[in-house]
Amino acid sequence: MLKPRGIRAAPILLMVLAISGFSSGCAALYRSPEVHLVDVQITGLGLTSGIARVYLEVENPNPVSLDVHRVEYLLELQGRDGEWNVLSDGVSSETVTVVRRGTTEFPLEVVFQYRALGAGFLGWWQSGEVTYRIRGDLSARGPLGPVELPFRASGSF
Repeated sequence: MLKPRGIRAAPILLMVLAISGFSSGCAALYRSPEVHLVDVQITGLGLTSGIARVYLEVENPNPVSLDVHRVEYLLELQGRDGEWNVLSDGVSSETVTVVRRGTTEFPLEVVFQYRALGAGFLGWWQSGEVTYRIRGDLSARGPLGPVELPFRASGSF
């Protein structure tokens, strides 16, 4: 008498779990980029706020290019007493391809408040430089699917 051959469920279940874990853990396969603020250009002025084009230099340490389609950011300036003042926060939906193992300039259109700019100016008056910090998340698409990459940068100009 022949016994029916059953499919072994354990190996298939393990394979399905491994594939689903791989696809949901793609972010672990990417390294976060290095980000530097390289230029700021004022493009508009209003009564209480202005608009600036902030240029970020994004260094991609990954062996694949990333199509960045969304950047969520918080940009702050340090005042003369060391306190941090929010200059701008928001979301940019400009699409830029960040080259693999290279550097790409990424423009952000930001709306800024004069009071935070004033605090940065007072810090500049005291020390001769404006200290900033920026942090956020890059939403990108790579060869393995979508990925969220956090970034942080600080410096002065």
